[in-house]
Amino acid sequence: KFYPRVVRTLINAFGLKEGDLILDPFNGSGTTTHEASLMGIKSVGIDITPMGVILAKLKDELLSLLPNDLNFSFSDLIDIFNAIRNKNWSHQNKTIENLMLVIYFDTIDAFARTSKYNKKGEEGLFVEKFTYIKKCYEKLIQIKENWGLKFANAEIYEGDVLEIKNNYPHFREKFDAIITSPPYYFSIDYVGKDKIAYEYFGIDMKKIEAKYLGMKNSLPVGKYGNVPSRVALYYEDLKTSIENMFWALKPGGKIAIIVGDSTVNGRKIPTTMMTKKFCEEVGFKFKKLIFNPLLGARNRAIRGESIIICEKSS
Repeated sequence: KFYPRVVRTLINAFGLKEGDLILDPFNGSGTTTHEASLMGIKSVGIDITPMGVILAKLKDELLSLLPNDLNFSFSDLIDIFNAIRNKNWSHQNKTIENLMLVIYFDTIDAFARTSKYNKKGEEGLFVEKFTYIKKCYEKLIQIKENWGLKFANAEIYEGDVLEIKNNYPHFREKFDAIITSPPYYFSIDYVGKDKIAYEYFGIDMKKIEAKYLGMKNSLPVGKYGNVPSRVALYYEDLKTSIENMFWALKPGGKIAIIVGDSTVNGRKIPTTMMTKKFCEEVGFKFKKLIFNPLLGARNRAIRGESIIICEKSS
C-alpha cells in the first residue's frame, strides 16, 4: 500500500506549489495524483493496469461531483446492485457508473474473503459502502468550503513507462517532480487481486500480466549476479524506467522512489540498493535515503520500504 501521508510529506518537502506538475509513472490506483489534486497541484499518472486507471480516474473525478449527484435512496441502490449483477448497469454520468461498479466489486470481493458480512448480505454491504463514500465526500466538500481550498485536475493515462518516450514525446523535461513506487511484481499479485473486476469486464488477465516489468525482454544472463531470473528481468526494465523518468524530469527537478526489499524463495532481494544504483547510473544526483519499517509485517514479503530522493542537475 502506498500511504497518502508519504505523498503529502514529499510534496511539502519538495516545495511544490500551484503551477508545478507532478508525474507518477507507476500510478496504480492513483494515490499520488489524488493527493496532488487535493493539494491544488496538477499531476499526470500513468499505469498499465485497467483497474488501476479506473480507480485513479474515479478518485480524481469524484472531486468534481455535485452533492445531488450522490442522492440515491435505499431502493435505488438495491436496484443498482441487481443491475450490475445482471450486467445491465449504466448511467449517464460515467463517474457514477464507475463508482457503483467499484463498490460492487469491493462488496463481492469481501464476501469471497470472509464470512463476517453474511448477516448484512451482499446488498446490505453494498449500501453500507456507498453510504460511507458519500459521507467522506460530504466531509471533504465541507473542508474545501471552510478553508477555501482549490482542487486541481489530474491527467490519467493507461500506458507503459517503458514506452513513455514513444507514446508521450511531449513529456520530455516537462515535470517538476516525480513521486512514485514501482510495483513488486515478483512478490504481489496485482492483477489477481482485481480478478472479480477483470472477469466482469471480460479482460484477459494474462495480457495485462505480459506488460509487467520484467515480462517482455530476454534474460540478461549473469548481469545482476545470482538472483532469480524473474528478478533480473525486473531489474533490467526498472533501470529503463528510471532512464525514462530522468528524461521526463525538468533540470533541477526532484524524484522520490518508494521501494522495498522483497523476499523471494526465502531470500532477500536488494531492490532498494539496486534502485539507488540505477538512479546514479542514469545521471541523477543522490540526495537522501529514508527507511520506513512496515509495522505488523511479520508475514509479509516486504518488511519495510525506503524513500530514495534524487535530483536532476540543472
